[in-house]
Amino acid sequence: MACSLSPGPETFTVDQLHAVWREGQLARGKRSLVETVQYDANNDLKYMRKFCLDLQASVQDPLLHKERIDAAFAPFLVAHFPGNVSADAAVEYASRLLSRLPARPPNILESLLHDDLNASSLKEYLIHPAHETSASNCTFSSTWDHLQIVAAVDTTTLRAALMLAYSSIRYEGRGTWPGKTIANAVMGLLSLTCRLSTESVTTDAKRSWVVVKAFLWTLWQRALMLYLRSKMEFQLDSGFTFNEQELDIRGLACVPEIFAQRLAEHSNDQKEAQYMCSWAYELLRNDRACATTDLRRFHWCYNRLFRGRHARCKDGQQQCEGGSPENCQRFKGAVVSDQSAHSFDCDKSCRRLLWDRMSFTEVSGAKAVCLTTTDDKQLRYCKASGKTLAVSHVWSHGQGGRPDTTGFNACLHRRYEKLAILIGCDSYWMDTPCIPNEKALRTECINNINKIFNQSMVTLVCDRDIMGIEISNLSMDLQESILATLLVCDWNLRAWTLLEAMRGRHNIHLLCKGDQVVSFKETLKAVNENGRIDLAILFLTSQHLLPQPPPIDYGLFEEVWDTTEEDRMMQLGIISLGEASILLSHRHGTRDGDDVVIWSLLAGERAIKNVAELWKSHEGAKIQTGFLMSSSQRLQGYNALGWAPSCPTLQSSPSKEPDRVLFYLAYDGENTQEGVITSEGFWAKWLIHKFLVSSAHYGVRFPGNITISSRYLQNYCWGAILRPAPRRGPRYIPALYPGKAKDPLVAVCGSNDGRCWEWKGVYEWATIDPSPELDPYGKEPDASQRDFIIEDVLLI
Repeated sequence: MACSLSPGPETFTVDQLHAVWREGQLARGKRSLVETVQYDANNDLKYMRKFCLDLQASVQDPLLHKERIDAAFAPFLVAHFPGNVSADAAVEYASRLLSRLPARPPNILESLLHDDLNASSLKEYLIHPAHETSASNCTFSSTWDHLQIVAAVDTTTLRAALMLAYSSIRYEGRGTWPGKTIANAVMGLLSLTCRLSTESVTTDAKRSWVVVKAFLWTLWQRALMLYLRSKMEFQLDSGFTFNEQELDIRGLACVPEIFAQRLAEHSNDQKEAQYMCSWAYELLRNDRACATTDLRRFHWCYNRLFRGRHARCKDGQQQCEGGSPENCQRFKGAVVSDQSAHSFDCDKSCRRLLWDRMSFTEVSGAKAVCLTTTDDKQLRYCKASGKTLAVSHVWSHGQGGRPDTTGFNACLHRRYEKLAILIGCDSYWMDTPCIPNEKALRTECINNINKIFNQSMVTLVCDRDIMGIEISNLSMDLQESILATLLVCDWNLRAWTLLEAMRGRHNIHLLCKGDQVVSFKETLKAVNENGRIDLAILFLTSQHLLPQPPPIDYGLFEEVWDTTEEDRMMQLGIISLGEASILLSHRHGTRDGDDVVIWSLLAGERAIKNVAELWKSHEGAKIQTGFLMSSSQRLQGYNALGWAPSCPTLQSSPSKEPDRVLFYLAYDGENTQEGVITSEGFWAKWLIHKFLVSSAHYGVRFPGNITISSRYLQNYCWGAILRPAPRRGPRYIPALYPGKAKDPLVAVCGSNDGRCWEWKGVYEWATIDPSPELDPYGKEPDASQRDFIIEDVLLI
């Protein structure tokens, strides 16, 4: 469904917004319940339990349930609007914001109905047909879409929209408002109501809990989208850096059962988009920042361009399964001739230009194709500079090659020459004409890639799907469709192009049909300001494309600010090895060994081919312990590095072994303890449960230890189960693995001295098996009940 939320008697009205604004002008000194909920939403405290039970009681009467639950929830958020902002301006701003949300939140009714309940049991809570109106062309057919509390915008959401409007108007978009706090608190209440609903016995009680959960889910979806839209606005205006503050959208709470249903529905939605690569879609829908899990507008925007076209994944007609790039011909196995691509106005008979080697070698440092000296026979070069157009393309789309062997189609040179001149550049860089096969020269060129894209005037994206989009009539719908295509296009799934985007993200442009060019930033900004919010915020899953902050002249602050190496690296866009690994986890290089080189260039300034050397070069650096919780292969044969992943990308899926062996992707380790890479190994605080491998006592108490010992620890005296300790919150409740694991994911380590621990792998501990006491959803255990302790652990 692509419909937008429209004002009306069953949703919201301008009069309601004015009433909430007037109320907010008199609310000075009142305290929001959200200020308490944000700390205690996951704990079954008496007052939170009572609050949820009051919500349930408010919906007992179907005739008045919408008004009563709205009033019961009112203390949750108090909004205060002092003077200096026009009521009409704030209401208009808030109304436009709300009208850019989906008409209904995603349907989760299936996950809410249990036991003897079905959709028909909710008929008394539906909008009466005689009262139903719609200002849009939407057609609603499901029970979920007709629920009154799903259609209506509650007072708390109206307050949140007005708070954002007030902040944006008074502080010109740079004010603050507690959007993340609101979203996490509502999700905490939803989690608590899910637990309380299991205590109900009667059908009426169960039904009322379904209504309450639907109300909270609807509120959460809308409040979260408003928050993420404000985050996107800030990052587009101020730039994005890969530090903890900018990445705080990862710390969003969720209810696993509900999100499991959403992920299943995502899979069904994707089957309707036959042209889309399933592996690309997996990257999008499983991204840590895709928190709203609402991809309906994305599918509509994508399908309006590509509906009816056959997939390119397998034999030119079928989608891949999405489990691995190994089975997709977009990545592996497709036969594409170098320089088979031509410009749109070429008859494909143009000659190929080869390099002038002397011109190439005479230029020191980063090289680019010179527009003034290149002729119709040879490519000639100059020093790359701030007036260079950097071209980023997909090799398998036919523009690949080398200047010293295949040459470069003259029509392609004319294309980039013309575009560079239009943009105001005097040169262009592209790997095909600028990276030769000669080993020494190739190595030199690769070491300069970061510099070339960092200083380039424009980075031009060339992808066959985007290059097929006509933009002469650039409507808002079309801009949304361009962005939807970019999210899952081949260019966004390659490792080299990821690096080029990271370094050139200060000014990315997209090459469209007929060699027309559109600015990525301006397109995203237009959609974020005037288009559908649920489409724009999906680029929080592709933050490597968001513009970098402007350069800081640290010399201006030298008397009050001691700049560090970390400051310098952040200014250059250099990120941690862990963060680089996350970005590369679904993306692959062209040649064997490219993945490690790209990994090193994302996390440093020098290309490194040996992964052990790469890790050693980062001694003293910190990484999150949660990052290690994956099935990634580890380095073998290197002292103190047996814990370190040997490759950033997803390797071929392991053979299917019995007893719960799956592939677990790495994640960023949000809210887990940091550890330090040292010459001894990796030192960090973990939640650790130790046991003697030969101990019958532990084998009887925890049968899982027998499985772990037989699989991983046959040659060790000691075994240990590790779980990432949190950086914030209760110390003995571990940070949960956010990927595809139904049960707790633990790390297994072995030792013969009880001091130095060797990483052996990760294991999903079935909840049906007795396990060491550590309830992730309960309260922090007493010291006498703890089977895990927090301890400094040395991994070698």
